[in-house]
Amino acid sequence: MTDNTTKTEQSHVAADCPNELLVIRNARIRGTHHYSFRTGEWAEILNVVVCKPKGLNERAAFECRYDDGKLDYIPVDDLSNYEISV
Repeated sequence: MTDNTTKTEQSHVAADCPNELLVIRNARIRGTHHYSFRTGEWAEILNVVVCKPKGLNERAAFECRYDDGKLDYIPVDDLSNYEISV
């Protein structure tokens, strides 16, 4: 990174999903498909962010935190294999 890189660009490079769109409270999500990350384990939905996974286009995703502190990003447009509880 160069010295003229903005803070947003720096955090985007570091976190891949820094651009907060919406803050969500008291909502949880879990994968229901056997290939989902941590299938059946509930995670707290923290907010909605814009992610740019390597080799893919930008997309909105739920930023989620599991009880052990692990963060995950679940695409908003791919909820057929997830359950949300509010």
